[in-house]
Amino acid sequence: GLELVGHAGLNHQAPPMELLAAWPDGRYLDLERSYGGGGGVRWTGGALSAELDGYWRRMDHLAVFEDDGSLVEGQGLAYGVESLIRFSRGPVSGWTTASWTRSFRRDEPGQAFSPHIYDQPLYALAVVAVDLPGQWSFAARGRAGSGYAWNRDDETAYDLLTMNEEPLVISPQGRLQPYRALDLKVAWALEARSVTGELYLDVQNVTNRRVAEPVITGVDDRDTLYGYGLPVLPVFGFKGGWGGAG
Repeated sequence: GLELVGHAGLNHQAPPMELLAAWPDGRYLDLERSYGGGGGVRWTGGALSAELDGYWRRMDHLAVFEDDGSLVEGQGLAYGVESLIRFSRGPVSGWTTASWTRSFRRDEPGQAFSPHIYDQPLYALAVVAVDLPGQWSFAARGRAGSGYAWNRDDETAYDLLTMNEEPLVISPQGRLQPYRALDLKVAWALEARSVTGELYLDVQNVTNRRVAEPVITGVDDRDTLYGYGLPVLPVFGFKGGWGGAG
């Protein structure tokens, strides 16, 4: 039940298409490059399985904007450790994952690396599902993560729900508030001849915790804007499919 894995590679890809098509300097950008490797271990024992992986990656020729609006070829660095545990016993199943990862960027060689705006070192997620009598099922998902890195420019976040600017809460380590959320889902399965479906109610962010987070604003990402995530969001829906006999 024990397996060791490893990988290494070199990858080239074109810069983002929006830069190639919409920016005068985009056509002169080199192919972005990344190289690195990693390894891990897999274990399976009855109703339980586990995975543990580590990785390291270096990137260069990344298209980034300088303060004057010009495009330059920056560099990046990423590394981390990720784990995954799955379990299944009778009507109960689920999985949980936890990771420690870091992501850095710099505009030019020789400069110090700075955390990427989406750098979130710690993240954990757990899901559990229970099959109930009468084709019913219940599931819960918990999510938690450390705060994103602050770019040290903006000091407020815009809340679309209240249409107000709210001051950012910054930790001594230069990070935004940590994130936590709980999602609950109840579903009823339908099976009739060749038709299968699921009627469900999915309530996301039950605890109504909303924290500031960076917002993707478009092609030019020199200025980082901050907003807030969704509040309690109940989603009622149906999904299904059908097919004839083979």
